[in-house]
Amino acid sequence: MLNTRMGRLLTVVLLLPLLLAGTSASAFTVLSFVSATTELSCDEARPIDVWVDIEAADLRGVSLVLEFDPLLINPIAVEVGQLFTDAPCGSFLRWNNAAAVGDSIYVDVAGLGCSVQGPGAIVRIWVTGIADGSTLIKVRSVILRDSVNQPIAAVWTPGHIIVACAVPVTDRSWATLKSAYR
Repeated sequence: MLNTRMGRLLTVVLLLPLLLAGTSASAFTVLSFVSATTELSCDEARPIDVWVDIEAADLRGVSLVLEFDPLLINPIAVEVGQLFTDAPCGSFLRWNNAAAVGDSIYVDVAGLGCSVQGPGAIVRIWVTGIADGSTLIKVRSVILRDSVNQPIAAVWTPGHIIVACAVPVTDRSWATLKSAYR
């Protein structure tokens, strides 16, 4: 009985460090938005880049769903980010819900024949402001894949978009203004 317990204990003591050696607290790729806070006015188009940090090694593909307040901003275009554009091979981008955006953007990006290494932009999203306000742009889901189609662990920080619309200036008569408040 003692030999069996000792054998199990020695096996656990010897194998546990080997199993844990491959994991670390910094083994996550961090997705962020550049710039962290974007300010724009109504009807102004601005790009927002989705970045991966230095931990993104052997990155071959990305499936990304971003969410935002559709009453404040409108996405008008999605492009491959600079990290994939500068790669020695081609890249592929598909905006899966371009016809029916709603409150999210669903994008797939892949390197065709090669992997990329962070840091850098993986996707660029062009948005226009619709109404005054402030919204977070968050990652609803993300799947990063390496060259053998294995997942790469990822965490993210949200971005912040501030829309400031100019107050319309129109000539009005005094009678028109008074009637609005009666």
